[in-house]
Amino acid sequence: MSDYLVLTIALPLLGAFLLPILMRSSMAIGLWSGPAILIYGCWNIAEIWLHGSTGPFSIAIGGFAPPLGINLYVDSIALLFAFAVQLLGLIFWPFTIDQDSPRRQALMLLLVAASTGLALSGDLFNLYVFYELAAVATFGLATASGSSAAYVATIRYLILSGIGSVLTLFGIALIYSKTGTLNLAHLAQLAPEQLNDKMGLAAFLSILIGVGVKAELFPVNTWVPEIYATASTRLSAFLAGLLSKLALLIILRLLLLVFHQPEAAQVILILGILGVVSGELAAWRAKEMRRMLAFSSIGQLGVMFIAMAVPDGKGIVAVL
Repeated sequence: MSDYLVLTIALPLLGAFLLPILMRSSMAIGLWSGPAILIYGCWNIAEIWLHGSTGPFSIAIGGFAPPLGINLYVDSIALLFAFAVQLLGLIFWPFTIDQDSPRRQALMLLLVAASTGLALSGDLFNLYVFYELAAVATFGLATASGSSAAYVATIRYLILSGIGSVLTLFGIALIYSKTGTLNLAHLAQLAPEQLNDKMGLAAFLSILIGVGVKAELFPVNTWVPEIYATASTRLSAFLAGLLSKLALLIILRLLLLVFHQPEAAQVILILGILGVVSGELAAWRAKEMRRMLAFSSIGQLGVMFIAMAVPDGKGIVAVL
């Protein structure tokens, strides 16, 4: 059953491109194909979990073994996040049905595919690719309301996300220049010797700030209140429940597998404290409910970052 796990990524991705075409010929097929794909994804992941195949193990894609080939990294955390992504997509699917239905539904499937791929990816390059696909889908969904304020907020988010993407790619390039691989399993073996220096810490900081844009990490979280205030209420809930947690997953994987320097935990602790203080103070001063919730979300994610910095992995268990 685990061999079919790749379909939880491939089917939503294929559906995102075919859905607008299908809905031109048959609206019913278009409306029901999306839920069918998401239900299959939930069932597939649940079957793997119930049969005890929670890993950790890798699934090679295309017949090429890592580190040369693409592979999925499966463990209990990855399966949990992948199942949550598929389930959230299914729950929020009815809210995508309106006069602009094909566009919203295609973007929803694209976001689900990218987020599932991000949760299951076994190497840093594919993490980056799925990260960018999720960003593209988010841009489209954030402007779905069509208001000028939504477009302005999305442009600001686009600028910050672009900067974050460059920083993430730079950090990945530093890691590759030091180790010659991007496979997470191989990096876990090489990191204690080859990344336990200033260049390794610089790579971590670059990826942390880059990914931190979506994780609502201080100080690259200025987009959060604008996006949440201008997006639809349902979309705001979806973004709050999905994107920031997936960004947290990337940082968790890096801390658990690659970067074990105490300086990395110290940086996360400091930024987490600043996020809590700035987020909760701004929420206290906010006069509009959506902005208050957005700032509160920043503060709560700051608490998660603080927990991640707790030694011996106890804080990471609390985050999960």
